[in-house]
Amino acid sequence: MRHCFLSAQFYCGSWYMLYLIERAKKCLDFSATLYIIHLFICIMYGGWPSSITWWVINVTVVAVMVLLGEYLCIRRELREIPITLHRSKSITKKFLVALNSLFSTVLEVLIRI
Repeated sequence: MRHCFLSAQFYCGSWYMLYLIERAKKCLDFSATLYIIHLFICIMYGGWPSSITWWVINVTVVAVMVLLGEYLCIRRELREIPITLHRSKSITKKFLVALNSLFSTVLEVLIRI
């Protein structure tokens, strides 16, 4: 049961990094910060973790979370950027409406001066 929880922990952490961090360079910093906070909470709750098993498990989870998070972020960064030849008519229409509104506001300000 504990192994399932640990694998879920680094798996979920990696996916959070993919959506929150989005950069492979920041994955190590995020993981280290997260587990330093975890260490402080453990110290406040039950004292210094003296078990070698605790240290091995947490260092392993951090390492796997960093590697998987970097892999996912790099994979996202290396995707091709889609370039379309034709712009959507709705986007062009919205842009023209906004531009018209801007010009009418500027014109009103200039008339008042």
